[in-house]
Formats: sequence, structure tokens, C-alpha cells
Amino acid sequence: MDFMTAAGQAHPVWWDETVKWKVMLGQSIDGEVRIRGDCTPGSKLERLREAAERYDTDMNLYSNNCRIFCARMRREAVRLNPEATPVAELAADARLLLALVRSSTLPMLYPLGILFLCREGIAGL
Repeated sequence: MDFMTAAGQAHPVWWDETVKWKVMLGQSIDGEVRIRGDCTPGSKLERLREAAERYDTDMNLYSNNCRIFCARMRREAVRLNPEATPVAELAADARLLLALVRSSTLPMLYPLGILFLCREGIAGL
């Protein structure tokens, strides 16, 4: 399973500069969860698939991107595991929190880098 732009490479974000800038500035675009393969009904994998199908598909570079989807699905896999201990659940929560911070911070480096490069021009305003 994966989370990507709706319509794949045909989505305007890949070729329209206006849409790219809107995304960089925080606008959401349509995304989709793609899932391949069948699962045994009632299995843990089937329940994980159902969770992925319910996932919010409003894709946002800073708050709901493919890295965040993967982190949330990893956490969901631990939640669905009946053998998971409270320590394993706590560790999964900590991994999710760290992944959310990393997944949001990385895209923020792009506009921050531009601001850093343009700092002298901005300071003169």
C-alpha cells in the first residue's frame, strides 16, 4: 500500500508550477491510497487494509504526506497486534511521534532554505 497524488503523474502538481507553489505554501491536494493484493477476510492484514482505506486523502506537504501515512500505518499495525505489550504500544507511539516530527520538518526546510537565501533582500524591505 502507498499514499500518493490522485491520478499519479497526471496530477497537476507534477507539471503545473502554480499548483507546485500552492502546495509549497501549504495548500492540500487530492491524494489516494493505493493497495495491491488480496487479504484473507478477518485477518490482521485485512484490518490494516481497512484502516488504510479509511485514511484521510487530503494530501498536504506538511501535515499529511506519504511519510506520515507510512508512520501511521506502522502504528496501526502494532495496534492491531493482540500480542503487543503495553511497552510495545508505548514504543510504537514514540516512533509515531518522532516520525511525525521528521515528516513535517523535512518539507519545511524547502521554504526555510529559500528564506535563508533571500534574507538580505527581505531585510531591506
